Amino acid sequence: MPVNGPEPTSGRETRLLVLVVLVSLAVLLLLARFQFPAANLTTVNPSPGPLAGMAARATFEEMSLTLANLARAGGAVEVIRLEPAPLEAPAGGAARGTRPTPPASAPGAVAAAAGSAPQFTPALRVRPDLGLLHVPHGWRPAGLRDLSDPLEVVWTDAEREIAAVRLPVVPSGFAGLPATAAGVTGFLYVGVIQGTRSGPTIQPAFIGRADTETDARWSVPLVVLSGAPAIPVGALVYAIDGRLVGLVTRHDAGVAIIPAAALDEAVTRLSAGGAPQE
Repeated sequence: MPVNGPEPTSGRETRLLVLVVLVSLAVLLLLARFQFPAANLTTVNPSPGPLAGMAARATFEEMSLTLANLARAGGAVEVIRLEPAPLEAPAGGAARGTRPTPPASAPGAVAAAAGSAPQFTPALRVRPDLGLLHVPHGWRPAGLRDLSDPLEVVWTDAEREIAAVRLPVVPSGFAGLPATAAGVTGFLYVGVIQGTRSGPTIQPAFIGRADTETDARWSVPLVVLSGAPAIPVGALVYAIDGRLVGLVTRHDAGVAIIPAAALDEAVTRLSAGGAPQE
C-alpha cells in the first residue's frame, strides 16, 4: 500500500552530494593555483611618502635649546633706552654727541613731538667700551635700560640712523665682534635680538627671499628682505649657529640688513673722526 508524503533521503544520495561539493572545491583550488601562482614574499620597509621630508624634525625643546645657546652667543648685546629728541637744534649747530633736528616728515618726528614713552633697543658691543645701535629720526640715546645715569654718546650719524655710545667695560674682556655670516641669500631661520625694559630678548624668524642691493650710505651691499618679515627695524640678526648677520634698518623697499662688515667699517671710520659717506 503506497505511503503518502516525500520519500526519505537515502544515505547514498547524501554521500553523492558531499562528493560533488568536495570535487567542486578541489576544482576551484586548482583553478586558483593556475590563476595566482605562488610567489616568494619578502618583508620590505615601506618607502617614505613624497611629503615625508617636509615634516618638522626638531621638537620645541630642541628649538628652545638652540635659541638659549644663541642668546649666550649674543652676550655682547646691551639694551639702550631711547627718548624723544628735542625738535629744536641748539644754537650754533648740533654738538658732538647730540642729534640734529630731524626732518618734519621723518619717521618718529611726530612721536617725538608728542612726548612718546621711552623705547628700548639693542646695542652691539663693537669695541671694548663702545656700543653701536640704531637710532631712528626724532630719538636719542638716553642711558642703559637699568641705569638712570646719563649716557655718553660718542658720535651719531643721522643719515644712517646709527650712533655709538660708551659702555661699561665687561670684566671678562672683549674678544671682538662675533664671527659673521656672509653671503646671506634668504630662505633660512635666524634669531632676532630686540631690546626690552627687562633686557635683551630673542625670538626665531624665517627670512624668505632676500636680495642684495647697493646703498650709497654703506660700503657693502645691503640684504633687502622681500615681503613683510616680522623683523623690526633696529633689531640684531644672528644665524642659528651664532654668527652675526647684521643690523636691521629701513630701506626704500621695506627693511634691509646691514652686514656686519659694513657696520665695522663705519664704526672704524666715524670713531676716527671720518666724515659720513656722501
